[in-house]
Amino acid sequence: MMEKVIFFRVHHAQKIISSFTDTKPIGTFRLDIGTVYNEREHAFEKKWAQLSDPNNIGLTAGYLLVSVAVAERGVPAKVNSKSIN
Repeated sequence: MMEKVIFFRVHHAQKIISSFTDTKPIGTFRLDIGTVYNEREHAFEKKWAQLSDPNNIGLTAGYLLVSVAVAERGVPAKVNSKSIN
């Protein structure tokens, strides 16, 4: 389970809204569950993820602020749900 990977794909909002077809992502980020689980309280919280350009993995396409937690079934995650200003 810890080797499973979480994929984040970021799309341009205006292109998704204006088109009913699937659009290509402008950036991607992947993170394995083990990395999240090994963080304090099993949460990868308020961290900036570097997005890779899907057309050229070596290029940065921007950054995404990520909060994700791993919890056992039936156990609530201890994640700060306050918004960031």
